[in-house]
Amino acid sequence: MTRAGIRKILFAGVALGGLAFSQTALAGGIGIHEQSASGQGMSFAGEGTSSMGLSAMFWNPAAVTNTNSFGMESHTTFLFGHEVITPGTGTSAVLLGVYGPQNSGNIAEFAYIPASYFAYKVNPNLYVGMSITSPFGSGTHPDTPWAGSFYVNEARLKTVDFNPIIGWKVNDQLSIAAGPRVVWLFNGKFSRTTAPLGIPNSEVNNLGDVAVGWSAGLTWKPTAMTEIALGYRSRVDTTLEGNITAPSVGIPGANVKANATLPDQVSLGIKQQIDSRWTALGTVEWTNWSVLQTVPFIVTSGPAAGTNPSAISFLYRDGWLFSFGLEYKWDAATTLRGGIGYEISPSRDQFRLLGVPDDNRWWFSAGATHKWTERLSTDIGYSFVWLGNSPINYTVSNPNAWVAPGVPVVPFPLVGTSHSYNNIVAVSLRYQFDPEPRAPLITK
Repeated sequence: MTRAGIRKILFAGVALGGLAFSQTALAGGIGIHEQSASGQGMSFAGEGTSSMGLSAMFWNPAAVTNTNSFGMESHTTFLFGHEVITPGTGTSAVLLGVYGPQNSGNIAEFAYIPASYFAYKVNPNLYVGMSITSPFGSGTHPDTPWAGSFYVNEARLKTVDFNPIIGWKVNDQLSIAAGPRVVWLFNGKFSRTTAPLGIPNSEVNNLGDVAVGWSAGLTWKPTAMTEIALGYRSRVDTTLEGNITAPSVGIPGANVKANATLPDQVSLGIKQQIDSRWTALGTVEWTNWSVLQTVPFIVTSGPAAGTNPSAISFLYRDGWLFSFGLEYKWDAATTLRGGIGYEISPSRDQFRLLGVPDDNRWWFSAGATHKWTERLSTDIGYSFVWLGNSPINYTVSNPNAWVAPGVPVVPFPLVGTSHSYNNIVAVSLRYQFDPEPRAPLITK
């Protein structure tokens, strides 16, 4: 085979392999914790307990019983991310020469994350509710192409999770609840910028799916000062479908799909009142990210229909979150809080994905709740999340950097460091239509 022929095969492998990676990375790579402004203010310590109000339903659906009549909450989180990848020694001289030696600039996009919760007390034992959240999704895109744009330039996907809930208050100590989840994934778009190397750009557009799972949980109050919340969110099997444009491998336009599993999750939250003012909270959360290992990329229309040009090696491990927080009741209307957390990422150094350069992280948070009336209250929470410096390694040791079967080298390696941190601000509005049973009117 001529050198030009070998080069064409390598480019074909890079085009499809790179797109396959970026297509599924955001479908299952990162879960979004930011579902509660009160939880944000204490690094999500006490997940699922009454300190989070109805927003605790995300982790523990039994929190639907945290209403006296009909309650509703709206939470909004603003995430200002910072992710800069700097290529280093070992990066392809061709990539640096064509794209330039500069770093990626900030590839993290501003994120707006809404969540809403509703709960209704049917009778003293039966409760129904709904949570509407965004549990998965992210977006990365550099301002200008850089060396890493050869593998991933733009990556984004959004999700909405509808979770109707039925709860049963067994007694004043124990509540249980469960409900189905309908997860809508949409607006998936993933692209590569290869034109500077003379290869037509490739991209996947309009990726989406509707999948089904479930959630369950319980709240146990063994004493008047102790509350334990245990929640489970099931794994969700998805089939993302969209279209691909990859002229370099003879696919001017075709349909594609990728099967990926979103992980199940178990969360344990504890709330312990110390005295009339101080309350301690803690969380241990496990996420089964190891269900996401290798994901095939399949063309479903056109001349290449039925082929599997690439497989993605996530090689994820399970994720963990440990957090501790304190609440202080400043006065009858205002509660202050703070917390610290440590999260173990599913990403491993040797397999870190360029489109989602995730790593272990520290959470440092502070917040407050103010009760304006018996019915109306608001929360505010702030977190600084530190990921620090993380290695990027697209060489022979990373299966995602292989560009064609049987080729023992990576023609365009990329080695570097990702520097990441986040500033997060969350606010909420809570409203209880009948916060407390009213005493009967006594007349003479």
